[in-house]
Amino acid sequence: MGDDAETPLSEPPPPLPKRMNAVWRLFDAPLYRDWLFWFTVGWVAVEVISVLSYGPPSSTPPWFNALIGALFFVLIAGILPAWGRLLFRRWRHERRQRPEQSGQTLNGGRDRHGSQAKKSSSDYPLTGPRESQAAVVPSGDTAATQAPPPGSPDETSKGLGVTAADPALVDIDTSGSTTPAAEQPAGRAAQVQWDWERINPDGFERLLARLLEQSGSYVRITRLMNTNAADAGRDIQAYRRVNDGLVSDRYERTIVQAKHWPKRGIGPSEIADLVHAKLPLWEGEPVRGLIVATSGSFTQDAVRWVDNHNRAAKRPDIVLWSSSELEMLLRKWPQAATGLERR
Repeated sequence: MGDDAETPLSEPPPPLPKRMNAVWRLFDAPLYRDWLFWFTVGWVAVEVISVLSYGPPSSTPPWFNALIGALFFVLIAGILPAWGRLLFRRWRHERRQRPEQSGQTLNGGRDRHGSQAKKSSSDYPLTGPRESQAAVVPSGDTAATQAPPPGSPDETSKGLGVTAADPALVDIDTSGSTTPAAEQPAGRAAQVQWDWERINPDGFERLLARLLEQSGSYVRITRLMNTNAADAGRDIQAYRRVNDGLVSDRYERTIVQAKHWPKRGIGPSEIADLVHAKLPLWEGEPVRGLIVATSGSFTQDAVRWVDNHNRAAKRPDIVLWSSSELEMLLRKWPQAATGLERR
């Protein structure tokens, strides 16, 4: 079992890196949504104006006039403002990066994977806005779905960890060594870089379930659906044990959504869809915590959306686990990666 003690948060973590838009070389933003929205607005506006306008009939077809008017409206009121907004975001991001780059130069030019690199978001405890969100999840393929009665948690639902006989997931590092993570010395394991593309989606969900188990703060860890099934945004369910030392233990229902997307970032639309569209579909007792875990990263807009949501004290509390946070947890509990299916 892992240590449940919290590490004090000395400073806020730096913002997560942003992804470049592959087409416009701008930062991640759904430009097509702006285009479709303003095209629709322009088309409706031109149609209304054409119906209400007076004058002699034109020699050009009405549909052509409507098309030209709509495209002109989209260009002036839609595309140019969107372009300017994204250019401003890129300029602001580059300005924020300058102090970080100078700090890396002072530290010998090493990045966050170096031994003396500056602290990243993975160096801080994974805590929610109110209470500590203990790390990772382990899980078997089946488990009970009922909540444990207060004061008597079902510890038999645990035991989902790994054994010494399980084959270890081999990690790839710069030295070319193929030593399993569970057999590596603690000092060297801290420098291992995990190759997320070698884990399939089912293995990624199993890894999350095992991390939750290793934390020691979660019970009744359950994988709800098969991988890639229509699970309404629920991949893993667990109950987090909360004890303030004054009353008996209570258990808060927590849902984990797994996104095995090593090469792309998660934007605010995916998280908003979970909270506003899929959360009302989840039956049972209220969901107190939502963990969104990805083998990739989160966009800056997604992080800002979650910060605003949690700051407003809305339910559920949302915790984001990117690949950097998961790597930190795996350095703490490398045995969680053993016996996973690989591609």
